[in-house]
Amino acid sequence: MAVFRFLIPLVRNLHHRLRVSEVRAEASGVASIVMTGHDLDRLAAHGVQFFSWRFWSPGLRLEAHPYSLSAAPDGRSLRITVRNLGNGSHRLLGVQPGTRVFFEGPYGLFTASARTTGRAVLIGGGIGITPIRALLEDIDTPAGALTVILRGDDPEHVYLRREVEEICGRVGARLEVLVGLPPHEGHTWLPSAVFAAGQTISTLAPNIPDVDLFVCGPKPWAELVIRDAREAGIPAHRIHAERFDW
Repeated sequence: MAVFRFLIPLVRNLHHRLRVSEVRAEASGVASIVMTGHDLDRLAAHGVQFFSWRFWSPGLRLEAHPYSLSAAPDGRSLRITVRNLGNGSHRLLGVQPGTRVFFEGPYGLFTASARTTGRAVLIGGGIGITPIRALLEDIDTPAGALTVILRGDDPEHVYLRREVEEICGRVGARLEVLVGLPPHEGHTWLPSAVFAAGQTISTLAPNIPDVDLFVCGPKPWAELVIRDAREAGIPAHRIHAERFDW
């Protein structure tokens, strides 16, 4: 317990010397925090994995925050994207460049290595789009074998949209952006207009029964996506979900 919980993280942090290098606003109440350090390629982290982060600034030193990477690691920097959802995340938006960062991780199995087929569909909702963006950079599929679906209540909530569009164009992925509020009944993950037009997960993405599905977003919303995916014929072992419960 002492070795793996305290000694190893301490040694790794002393070696990698992680600090905030940039805080960039992405939308109202949303910012990306970029961290740089020493020998980051030795972390062997993958896009979408998460770390527990502790920022050494007033009001944050005693708090550990679990956030997924919002860009695939490049060996030089790590990036997370934070939405203001409470006191802790609100303070994170004001963290200053140069702040020392203590981390534990990487953790998580929601990675491209979970894929079992040659085709994939990535679906992200709200702030859950940010890990999907990292996974998109990390996943390796032939051109035309990947579909990305982004979901937001309004255009401002389709976070990192331009980055996702650029990556999709580069790798030959098909992109669908769905904007609008759901029906009042709340029994679908789709916007009202899309649902009323008879669109389903099967019409939005080709060859649905033969894909691996990666879904990331708020838990109730993600559960609706998973329900539709199962009804469309995707077996449970090919549905990979990262549900945000905080």
